[in-house]
Amino acid sequence: GYVALYGDIQFDIHNLFLGYDETRKWEAWIFPRAGLVSNRATKSGSPMVGAGFGATYRLNNRWSLYSDMAFQMTTSEFTGGVGPTGMSVSTGFNGFVDFHVGIQWLVN
Repeated sequence: GYVALYGDIQFDIHNLFLGYDETRKWEAWIFPRAGLVSNRATKSGSPMVGAGFGATYRLNNRWSLYSDMAFQMTTSEFTGGVGPTGMSVSTGFNGFVDFHVGIQWLVN
C-alpha cells in the first residue's frame, strides 16, 4: 500500500463564472494538487503533483453528496525503480488515479 499527504486548492467553477448563489444545488470545482507519497512495499517516497475535478449536490441544508477524481504523477522512486512487469521504470514518471465518493454534513 501507500500513504499520501497532499493539499488541494479548489476553484469553484460555478462561483467563478456565475457568482455565488446560496440556493444552488450543484457545485463543481477543479483543483491542482501537490504533496508527498510513500510506497510502504518498497519503503520509498516521492513528491507528487496532480489535478482533478469534483462536485457536490446539496440534498438539504444539512447534507450533500460529494465526489471527486484526480490524477497524481510521481517520480520513479515511488515504485523503487521497478514496475509491476519487472522492467525498469527509472526514467519518466508514474501515476495513479483516485476517486472519492461520500456524504458531507454541513455545519451552519
